[in-house]
Amino acid sequence: MERGLIYALVATTVWGLYPLYWKQLDSIPNLELAMHRIVWSFVIIAIIVSVKQQWCAFYTSIKCWPVLATYTVSSVLIFCTWYLLVWAINEGYIVQASLGMFITPLFNVVFGIIIFKETLNMYQWLSVAFAVGGVIICAIAYGKFPWVSFTMAIVFALYSVVKKKAQLNALHGMALETLILTPFALAYLIVIECQSTGAFGHMGAGKDLLMVGGGLVTMLPLLLFSAAAQLIPMSLLGIIQYIQPTLQFILGVVVYDESLSTLKLIGFILVWIALIIYTLDSVLHSLNKKNAKAETPKQSDASSSAYKEEVVMDPGVAYALAAFITWGLYPLYWKQLYSIPDLQLAMHRIVWAWVVLAGLLFWKKQWKEFGRSVKNWKVIGTYTLSSVFIFTNWYLLVWAINAGYIVETSLGVFINPLINVVFGVLIFKETLFPWQWVSIALACMGVVVVAIAYGKLPWIALTMAITFALYGVIKKKAPLNALHGMMLETSILFPFALGYLIAVEFHGTGAFGHVSAGTNVLLIGGGVVTVLPLLWFSNAAMLIPLSLLGVMQYIQPTLQFLLGTLVYNEELSMFKLAGFILVWLALVTYTVEGFVRRRREVKAEVIIQTPVSEASEMHFEEAEDAGGTREGLFATHVTRDHN
Repeated sequence: MERGLIYALVATTVWGLYPLYWKQLDSIPNLELAMHRIVWSFVIIAIIVSVKQQWCAFYTSIKCWPVLATYTVSSVLIFCTWYLLVWAINEGYIVQASLGMFITPLFNVVFGIIIFKETLNMYQWLSVAFAVGGVIICAIAYGKFPWVSFTMAIVFALYSVVKKKAQLNALHGMALETLILTPFALAYLIVIECQSTGAFGHMGAGKDLLMVGGGLVTMLPLLLFSAAAQLIPMSLLGIIQYIQPTLQFILGVVVYDESLSTLKLIGFILVWIALIIYTLDSVLHSLNKKNAKAETPKQSDASSSAYKEEVVMDPGVAYALAAFITWGLYPLYWKQLYSIPDLQLAMHRIVWAWVVLAGLLFWKKQWKEFGRSVKNWKVIGTYTLSSVFIFTNWYLLVWAINAGYIVETSLGVFINPLINVVFGVLIFKETLFPWQWVSIALACMGVVVVAIAYGKLPWIALTMAITFALYGVIKKKAPLNALHGMMLETSILFPFALGYLIAVEFHGTGAFGHVSAGTNVLLIGGGVVTVLPLLWFSNAAMLIPLSLLGVMQYIQPTLQFLLGTLVYNEELSMFKLAGFILVWLALVTYTVEGFVRRRREVKAEVIIQTPVSEASEMHFEEAEDAGGTREGLFATHVTRDHN
């Protein structure tokens, strides 16, 4: 399994970094580049087939006209994709090319309906609708139809349709496609050489080497991806594939300064939401299928349990999406209040959060229960300490957003799960698996690189990550449920916050009531946008697996990172980006390792046929620890920043 993950990560990362490679050859005509890519790809494939001694088997497998016809069509389509990608990179359309890669899975869905008469569920239709809306907005923003994106997506989707029933294995299929294209490519290169317009051999050894290497960087990731597809689940492969367009998008905007207006970004965000819905639906569908296969005729109770799990999964995903997207869009909210002092903002956040929570307790008729649960000095002491850390986190976030450090706050949220792991080792003497050590090492390297790029320690990111990790340590065994815990924390902070607001009002520097009605509403709304996503997250933690929640949590810092760099134009040098990429690689390693380990544990549970009552109890305790009926969540896979 780990080998398959490494293959998939290497393949998608190489594809994602294509702009860095092909931009080195931007002085060579794009069609000539594409022809070189074909010729050298065939050379690489021919060597591999020779080494594996499969020429006889290859020849036997292609002695059939339907096979030749199928692969002739697929070779035309793959050539169009190869040429268009090189052209788009060197003509300044990297961002639009990434959009094409993002929407390709959704075109596959559409073609599945049209050609194979497949049916879609509600969430798949919803994802298609979001994608269409995103593409329309991008078209409006570009002032023209995004034909590069559409052509790439449609051509590759058609290629998938043709290959759906392809008779050859991956190696033989690629060999036949490049064999069909090579005579035309070779003839073209000979003609331009005779006309003295050819590049090969006339532009220096470095360029020649890069042209030859074009075959290697084309074939190697294809072979690795094909091998990965045989070793890991398609649901996991479907998530990993988005590394490619994400890297291309970042390179296009940050490295090559391609234009990305706010309207274009909104279009992209709609497409990303579509992909999140589509991918999560696929993962959940896959999980439910596995649950069904794992059942035996004797496990009627288990069948009922699995059915219930499928029913409650979707609301859980919706809760998680709502929570993470709200947290991710915090910069848009708090930036509207930048004219108000940050400390005053944080105090308003506490006061109005307390008001919202008090209203919820009154509505749920839990005041008496809450009063009984806090009649213990040990409980009050625990939550007093946790309230200090959560206030530090709340204040620092508001300050950082309005002081222009959104990108650095996103780094803090990215590294928070890994800081939790470190604290787990230091404080709770937990043991780490080798891949978890690798993820921590990569994250440390990333933070060091970012520190060098900033010319100082990224103290905002580290302070946010460490304070919330300490908050997690304190809350690991916290005795109250989520609602009561939040209520006690805000109740402890409330007198100080209210006292501060009264004091600034007496000094004539208070904002509330002295600013516009809209700003007053936003100050009050700060309590709502603080409490609501926390409650959504608590509900989600009870309804969906922690492994899935662990993947979804990265929506928040990703949105913050994009808003910081693309909307608020915070500086992101190539050096800083390299540091972030190391952190992202750490998170991918960490998350995938957790995903794989969890799958193994589930398989082990199925093998020993855990009784349903015990499994249900385990599931309840897991949800409880994640923040359902308990608020403690010193997470191995999921952390939550009460931002």
